[in-house]
Amino acid sequence: MMFDKLIFYNNFHFGDVHLSRTFVREIVKYATARGISCFYKHEKASEILYDIPGLSFVNQKHGDQQAACCVRGDTAYFNTWYAAGNFRYFHTYGLTYNCLYRVFDAGMKQLFGISLSNLNADIEFFVPQIDFSKTQIEKAKIWLSAHGVKKVLISNGNVLSGQASNFDFAPTICELANSFKDTVFIISNAEMGKLNINNVVYSKDIISKDGNDLMKMHICQHFVML
Repeated sequence: MMFDKLIFYNNFHFGDVHLSRTFVREIVKYATARGISCFYKHEKASEILYDIPGLSFVNQKHGDQQAACCVRGDTAYFNTWYAAGNFRYFHTYGLTYNCLYRVFDAGMKQLFGISLSNLNADIEFFVPQIDFSKTQIEKAKIWLSAHGVKKVLISNGNVLSGQASNFDFAPTICELANSFKDTVFIISNAEMGKLNINNVVYSKDIISKDGNDLMKMHICQHFVML
């Protein structure tokens, strides 16, 4: 197929966009090497994709949230949602990485005539990866050097998909922090108010960044694992 522009889109939440980021990165690399301009349509997601070279951001939804890949005129559209293609793979593989792999594999075959395995034969290669060289991590490094104790990261952001019920993490965090005083607990969200406990800190305070918590959480996770 011949097209000049490739537009990825996802009408859902940050987690959906983040989970498919390595697929997108590798396809963008392949497409831009062939002179194709790449964009991503999403209402909120530019912040969590800024480390992908060659990808521009369009702040809007796409009209068809369940469509598969298609080409219209000089533009190709690539739906990055699990249920792309009217649940074509979702009904078989469910909410799994195998499902997402097949969505992207089908898109590559349709748009470029090759399989994802041509980009990398290892399915685990496409697990989400962040290029931390393209983000500000100096403050996190300083914090890490000053806190050489055990650290636990707790992601307590609200579920937006409707697949689970939201609840207040505070009682659990308090119990853990009071039971394990030699451990620092890093909390991703403070919308329900911060806890004033010595060994509880918030990701925002570590990296001094407002906005969505997903990249903050992964920056902190990166350093917790070091």
